[in-house]
Amino acid sequence: MLKYILLGMLAASLCLNVLLFSQVQQTKDQSTTASLSPVFKPKTLDHHAELPSKNKVKTSNPHTQNNGLESKLENQDNSYTHTENTYSPEHPEKWEYLQLLRGQKRHGELLVAVREYLRAYPDSIQALLLEAETIFHTQALNVAIVHYYGLRELPLDESQRYEVDKFIEIHSNKIIQQFSNDENWALLATFLEPLFHIDPSNRHYILALAMAYGMDEHFGLMEDILASLSPNDPRAERLRAKIYQTEQQEQAPKLANKQPLPSLQDRFNKSELSSIRLRRRDAQYIAYARIAKATLSLLVDTGASITAISDTYLSAIENTGEFLGMFPVQTAGGKISSPMYKIPALYIENTRIDHVTVMVLNDKNLGDFDGLLGMNVLSRYNIVSDDNQGGMILRLNPE
Repeated sequence: MLKYILLGMLAASLCLNVLLFSQVQQTKDQSTTASLSPVFKPKTLDHHAELPSKNKVKTSNPHTQNNGLESKLENQDNSYTHTENTYSPEHPEKWEYLQLLRGQKRHGELLVAVREYLRAYPDSIQALLLEAETIFHTQALNVAIVHYYGLRELPLDESQRYEVDKFIEIHSNKIIQQFSNDENWALLATFLEPLFHIDPSNRHYILALAMAYGMDEHFGLMEDILASLSPNDPRAERLRAKIYQTEQQEQAPKLANKQPLPSLQDRFNKSELSSIRLRRRDAQYIAYARIAKATLSLLVDTGASITAISDTYLSAIENTGEFLGMFPVQTAGGKISSPMYKIPALYIENTRIDHVTVMVLNDKNLGDFDGLLGMNVLSRYNIVSDDNQGGMILRLNPE
């Protein structure tokens, strides 16, 4: 009997110990959970932790007060932190080499090198942006703009998307304005056609391309483009009225005798002479011109839509002009892409012509001349014979 009593007491003791151990373990687990969970953690001030940026006390440390950088960082949206300055390249040495080529404007080599980089790192956004920038310097401008449209499909951050959109808008608008002022409608149409196809709802493209077709007397093409707008669109109606009125007034239009737009007259310094004497060389006529301090002999070429200058004078053009982009040019050796600039002034004898578009061609494509005087300048003048000296004279078209 005593044996059974002792066994019962032992069993009761074991149950009590198990119960006590379970309660202790549960208390320990709750304590651990509270220490790990931010929900239950008391919000006590940690004097060793950094204060939020808006409450940060500025110090006199020069590394934190560099040109107001700290202030700019405090006010910026923290959701965007990726910029080119903070970009960590996938291969630092190769990226540094790409930046070296970029800084030295070795665009042809850079395009090859950046595409090799992209073969290794095809998802590098910065490399893709660098490739697009290089295409702008090496290929036709409308090709570059189409390429920038393609970048819109990438996961760009806010700043990168803004730069891409700004490039498209600035460079397309700049060429539309320049070619319209030059009345170079054929080149404007060639420039705009691929842009219209990739962005057919862009009103700026529609109206400018329709204007180019209409002024070049391609009325069917003009109407096809204007069909993209609503039937009673006021801008389209004004454009039609202008085009068809011009057509009625010019029954026998001749480009050399065509009246320029009034805005063209503003480009001439009216205090200067408005007549230019052309010199005869064999069966050709040349004009002596000046860009900055460089003197050039330009062959008068009514078949050239844009004035062209030898790349021998590229430094003078780069120092004074604005790079507009690369454009296709037909040469004796075939079609090539050449850089186009807008120079602030072209002097021909004593006449100054402001804001002239010029192409830069390889010297071998120009023969014995320093360039070609094209229709973007010649169309502003009447060409008359100089019977006294057996030459020709350019006289500014009357208003």
